[in-house]
Amino acid sequence: MYIKWITIQVKDMDTSKEFYKNFLGLTELRAFSPCPGKQIVFLGLDGGGQIELICDEDRENHGEQQSVSLGIAVRDFDLLYQKAAETQVPHSEPQILGKNTKCFFLTDPNGVRLQIIKGTEA
Repeated sequence: MYIKWITIQVKDMDTSKEFYKNFLGLTELRAFSPCPGKQIVFLGLDGGGQIELICDEDRENHGEQQSVSLGIAVRDFDLLYQKAAETQVPHSEPQILGKNTKCFFLTDPNGVRLQIIKGTEA
């Protein structure tokens, strides 16, 4: 298991990208818009974890949301999903995000959102 990315909900994508690129020296790895009004950008360095920035124009209309979440890649994806169900940890159904990212979401006891990602190199 390893931390694949940390997700940060941002208010201004351009300002946030500038900070992480210019101040921290991260490189933009990929960017896309899964739907109108939502932008996603991944930044990082070669071989390390990544920072995922999400700017959602409708976020203010959805009420208070967690502003930081963790993306964790695991080899034993199906086993961990089954464990979440058996132990009644709040979780979503598995889904495919982007082109081929199989994942499910759960919430830790402190309310932090975790994205569990099926990974081969975990």
